[in-house]
Amino acid sequence: MRTRNDGIESLLKQQYILQFASKETIREIVKKGNLRRVSKGKVIAKQGGWGGEVFFILSGEIAVEVKGIEVAIRKAGELVGEMSSIESIKRRSATLRVLQGGTLFVLDGKVFQKCVFSKINVAKALLFELCNRLRDCAQFVLKPNSKPRLFIASSKESLKLAKLVKESFSAIDVDVDVWNENVFKPSSHPIDALMAQARCSDFAIVVLTRDDLSCSRKSFYEVPRDNIIFELGLFIGAIGLNRTYMLCEEKNMEKIKLPSDIDGITKLSYKREKGTYDMENAICKVISMIEQMGAKRSLQR
Repeated sequence: MRTRNDGIESLLKQQYILQFASKETIREIVKKGNLRRVSKGKVIAKQGGWGGEVFFILSGEIAVEVKGIEVAIRKAGELVGEMSSIESIKRRSATLRVLQGGTLFVLDGKVFQKCVFSKINVAKALLFELCNRLRDCAQFVLKPNSKPRLFIASSKESLKLAKLVKESFSAIDVDVDVWNENVFKPSSHPIDALMAQARCSDFAIVVLTRDDLSCSRKSFYEVPRDNIIFELGLFIGAIGLNRTYMLCEEKNMEKIKLPSDIDGITKLSYKREKGTYDMENAICKVISMIEQMGAKRSLQR
């Protein structure tokens, strides 16, 4: 007669790391673990927390989250939580959240550790599984651009100036994109398009001009367009403050009102006289930074 434990043993045998384990090993594991039903949204382990339990997924799905970002989804036949059991003195490296309710087989970390260290077939299977997961991490590594890529943001009213900025970089080996050059494609959302640009750009110049009026504390000020301030913050967050530069007309440096958090940041300036623009000094500074730092090498956000 088939017993409850027989059913659990059959499900555990489908686990990748236990596929070559002996019946005796699986029976020993079943005796020392327990079944746990979990519902969607439940957090079974929290990043930074203590705990060495290992979770064999018999049914359902578990999301692996690092710093609030989903980095993997584990399904039936896989396990999660194994790192904390092997390195019992370390805190959890990820949060485990139930994506699809199901059943887990929960095993104490010390029992799992003993099984791995004493059963060569289990240890080999776990080693292969960890190697596969390490390879999966490659998807989060950005391939550097073959040459630095610069994005120029401006208001529609300042588009002429933005194009002049682009022309100023013609003498160096750098790809330059102005915001109106095939950035916003048909049927795409502007924010998605801007985020894509931020991810693939190495540097950004945001042209700040006095295009709007804003009332603050009963006083009116000339300010850049709201979307330009948004784009400035987006690129600072995506590629860093040291790769994102604000460009203002010199005589307006003190007149243009900006959010207090960014008002104190050093800006690049240009001069305008009788319809001509002198931005040589500003462009030289950006070129120097591009030559110094080059294309970024970083993890995807």
